[in-house]
Amino acid sequence: MVYFTKLWYNLGKLCYFLIITRVYNYYNLIRLLILLKSFLKKAKLKNESKRKFFLGIKIKITQNMTLLVIGGTGTLGRQIVRKALENGFQVRCIVRNKRSANFLAEWGAELVYGDLTLAETLPLSFQGVTAVIDAATSRSEDETKMVDVDWYGKLMLIEMAKRVNIQRFIFFSIVNASCYSYINLMKQKTNIEKVLIHSGVPYTIFHYTGFYQALISQYAIPILEEKPV
Repeated sequence: MVYFTKLWYNLGKLCYFLIITRVYNYYNLIRLLILLKSFLKKAKLKNESKRKFFLGIKIKITQNMTLLVIGGTGTLGRQIVRKALENGFQVRCIVRNKRSANFLAEWGAELVYGDLTLAETLPLSFQGVTAVIDAATSRSEDETKMVDVDWYGKLMLIEMAKRVNIQRFIFFSIVNASCYSYINLMKQKTNIEKVLIHSGVPYTIFHYTGFYQALISQYAIPILEEKPV
């Protein structure tokens, strides 16, 4: 606001000078037009500077913008939280255990209790939220719980996002998930992608690969023991 007040004040001063001194030659008129164009260009750049790229998406920063992050304590989720806070966003994280997620609060995030398997714990988390970032993935060996989290839980998130008119729903899927529908987790990710696409909610879907630090415990051992991945 101060910037634009100063801008128009200087323009007014110049116009007043030209009128008082009765200098109407083409040189001064052209000078005025060039100055006006320069001011407008600066004003445009000033406005554009309020837009930042986050996760590859150009998002306009507003004073009370809040991002709701699901899976904020995970390998990927914690990096999203940290980067969002660095970029000036207000961040709210749904967590099941606030004690184990305390490091997120120390970074500046707001922690709220919620469980994707308990629908009644989720609605309060959506109050005042601008965008949702879903980076949660079940690691349970229990296929029933995996369906509860990665299917029913995500359906609830999308439905709530629709009801409160979320501006953007960012979903993290798995690269080539649709090619491996015989793997339960891949199947759930693909199905949620389809639901989100047809939900009417503005969305962005990222397809990422696995994390190598979990290769043995989360992939190799379950495969050797013929358990779900």
